[in-house]
Amino acid sequence: MLKKILMASIFMGIISGCQQEEGLPGEDLSVTEITEVDLPQSAVTFISDNFEGEVVTSAFRITDGKEVSFEAKLTNQMNLVFSENGRIQSL
Repeated sequence: MLKKILMASIFMGIISGCQQEEGLPGEDLSVTEITEVDLPQSAVTFISDNFEGEVVTSAFRITDGKEVSFEAKLTNQMNLVFSENGRIQSL
């Protein structure tokens, strides 16, 4: 249970930490729940190559102004953040 709370806190920190260079922080922030097939292919490949047996339980497309990133939560409760082109940004 503590692990779930910690992971939720990290996710909220990522979202609330996104800020615009101009205007109000998070003014153009958009978080959309997606499915695994909507993740960049290189992100899906990274997950299958490095987290054998794990499944994406939830995924999100995060848009902050012109920046787009993706977050994937795995069955082992790990959150992975990828850039728009599918490069890993944080574990």
